[in-house]
Amino acid sequence: MKADLDRLMETRGLDGLMIVCSEAFSAERDYLTGGVHITGGKIIKRRGYSPLLIVNPMETEEAKKSGLRTLSYSELGWQDFVREAEGVWVRAEVPFWARCLQEAGIPEGKIGVYGVGSLNEILDIVRRVSDAYPQYRFEGETGMTLFDEAYLTKDADEIARLKAIGIHTAEVLREPWDFIAAHRAEGDTVVNSAGEPLRIGDVKRFVR
Repeated sequence: MKADLDRLMETRGLDGLMIVCSEAFSAERDYLTGGVHITGGKIIKRRGYSPLLIVNPMETEEAKKSGLRTLSYSELGWQDFVREAEGVWVRAEVPFWARCLQEAGIPEGKIGVYGVGSLNEILDIVRRVSDAYPQYRFEGETGMTLFDEAYLTKDADEIARLKAIGIHTAEVLREPWDFIAAHRAEGDTVVNSAGEPLRIGDVKRFVR
């Protein structure tokens, strides 16, 4: 559960976490934000403190529903970094990573890197940031990761969210079930009120 994160970080000697996100689904982002609907962004957590959520300016209102402290790329000076890097975004990411870590209260230390994205880009950025800011040491992890361990137990909020998802899933499944049940069987064929066979395409159209 989330309450275990600080203990799990201490066990691994981590001063902070950075979750790098792309537009693809990120289990770690979903876990820490409670499933708010955002794309991309970063989450940074200093050991002993609540996470900092960094998002596209257009997604700040949705991101704030997570209950996490939220800042936009603009508030952290992303455009200035891009300008100084002459439009080369990977060069802009280097001081931006440092700015994000500092904003989260992590001036130095061992940082665990998690999340999703293009591996070649993330490796390149980590190398560049490590060279430019040697006070940070970035670490990956294999096997049973910090988040894998955290997922094993649930707090009250996490249990409530799982129950809500279960109820919603059951409701969604019930609708096509009721649609099919409203038809009748003639021999081995399910037919509608006009006696026409119910086809898979009919069910798909109903679901859509």
